[in-house]
Amino acid sequence: ARNLDWRDERSLWSASAIAAPASFKVHDALAAQMLGAKPPDLDGALARADRELAILDGLPDQLNVSRPYATAGACYREKGDSLGSPAEKDPWYRKALATLKRGERIDRVSRQKVEALNAVRGQRVRSGWVPLYMELGLTYRRLEEPQKALGAFAYGQTLSIAPEFFEEISHAYGAQGDPRQAAVALMEALVY
Repeated sequence: ARNLDWRDERSLWSASAIAAPASFKVHDALAAQMLGAKPPDLDGALARADRELAILDGLPDQLNVSRPYATAGACYREKGDSLGSPAEKDPWYRKALATLKRGERIDRVSRQKVEALNAVRGQRVRSGWVPLYMELGLTYRRLEEPQKALGAFAYGQTLSIAPEFFEEISHAYGAQGDPRQAAVALMEALVY
């Protein structure tokens, strides 16, 4: 009876949202799939992002997870990107920033738990949800706060040496009027 649910990612997660409407994970996966579709279903992704946050927002940070806040932040930022005037874009970027900062607080609490557990074992581990820091940096760039963008990208880079971080760091230095550091960041991408 559910074979058609497995036809593709969207049909799978859409059927799962019907079967488990109170699962933030299902709404998160569906929002991410809709956002990544070609072309993206931005309105559908926004509805799913709002739904997943409605499920989670009442939880204290220590019982919450950061991933849905990164997904929702990406949806809100991309909605801002899709609009024409700065007056239309700014509220969406501000909504993205507030959402991502909540995700960052949650991630910090989780990171402290993971690092404490590993310290007991004599291990030093960096943890965090990498996409959260990419989205946070991108949102700060949209809000023309390159120094804060650099901070988010730099932390994300400690978690994952990904070329995208170097590219975005280069853009942030360019926005600060520092072409030398922008070039250095791109050269670092080639080394890694």
